[in-house]
Amino acid sequence: MDSARQQTFEQLYRKYYLPLYRYALSWVDDEEAAKDIVSALFSDLWDKGTVLLPSTSTAYLGQAV
Repeated sequence: MDSARQQTFEQLYRKYYLPLYRYALSWVDDEEAAKDIVSALFSDLWDKGTVLLPSTSTAYLGQAV
């Protein structure tokens, strides 16, 4: 596993998980469903090796939720 990729992913996860969870919760009004949505998003990003640009990552993640 590429440690630089893992470190970048972990930083992205730490920065965006809670805001994305709150955003998802505003849509589904169910805590477990909101967690599942955000977890699935991050899982897909990791599995596909998606690279996000800093300038567009917030918009991409919000739209993906």
